[in-house]
Amino acid sequence: AEPSAEQRAQKLAQQAYEKVMESRRDASLIPWARSFIWQALQYDNHPLQWHVLAVRLALAQGQWGDAVFGADAGLQIHPNEPALVQAKAFALQQKGQGAQAFALLRQLLGTEGLSADDKASLLLQAADTALEVGQFEQGLVEVKQLHSLQVPGALERQQLLKAGVALPLA
Repeated sequence: AEPSAEQRAQKLAQQAYEKVMESRRDASLIPWARSFIWQALQYDNHPLQWHVLAVRLALAQGQWGDAVFGADAGLQIHPNEPALVQAKAFALQQKGQGAQAFALLRQLLGTEGLSADDKASLLLQAADTALEVGQFEQGLVEVKQLHSLQVPGALERQQLLKAGVALPLA
């Protein structure tokens, strides 16, 4: 009997994960892993971890447009998923669209139900993005929230934002 779509998806995802593990020794295997995970998503597009993996693999290869596309595809099924939003924001920054990345992060920060860890991570990324794009006053809003969460590095970011010093993208 032919394997079901779910069985095919599981097999392809497993192959993708194997290639990811092997790519730690040989980066040339990342395109194979990307191919396998995208094929798996064609059969079953619901597993969040597959969307996140597809986007992270695109980021690892510097394929910013593919990362944005993958994050958008995942966000259609998993709206407001912090891992996908943060990956998309990072890719947008790399494409020179820092203001759009900052707006995306702030939009998610305005939603309810974020875990404390997700909120802290989003606030850090938003503050750093604000520094990069020169939106110092808006970035101070995020930094004040970082202070209330007692996140390390909040004071340093506040000082940089107040000084109006734009950081280069790392």
